[in-house]
Amino acid sequence: MTLRRSLKNSIHVKRRQLDSIQNSPSFKYPLNIVMQESRQIEQFEKRLASRGKSWMERLRAHLSKNIAHLNALSPLTVLARGYGVLTGKEDGVPFLSVAQAKIGQAIEVLLKDGTIDARIEEVRRTQNGYEGNQKDV
Repeated sequence: MTLRRSLKNSIHVKRRQLDSIQNSPSFKYPLNIVMQESRQIEQFEKRLASRGKSWMERLRAHLSKNIAHLNALSPLTVLARGYGVLTGKEDGVPFLSVAQAKIGQAIEVLLKDGTIDARIEEVRRTQNGYEGNQKDV
C-alpha cells in the first residue's frame, strides 16, 4: 500500500505543478511576455543609440580641438599670418640665425602665396632678436 500511496501522492504533486503552470500568466498569456521583452529590447536600443550619439559627439569635439591645434601649428598658417621662411637658394637649408647669412648669398623667401628670390645685402645682429642695428660686414 505504501507504493500506491506514494504514487498517488506523486501524481497529486505533479498535478498541482501542472495546474500551477497552466494557470500561470506566462502560460495563459505568452504574448504578454513577448511584448514585455520587446519593450525591454526597445529600451536597450534607445539607450545604446543615445550612448553612441553621445560618444560620437565627444569624439567629434575632441577631433575638432585637435584639428584646431594642428592648424595653429601649421607652417602654412604661420605663413598666412605674414611670416616667411628664408632658405639658401643653392642648398635649400632654412635660416635659423643671421649667423648663417653671407653678404651676396642668393636666398629664397617662401610666403603664403609664392616665393621671392633675393640676395643678402646686409646682415644686422641684435642682442635678443628685436633691438639694435649693429652692422656685421
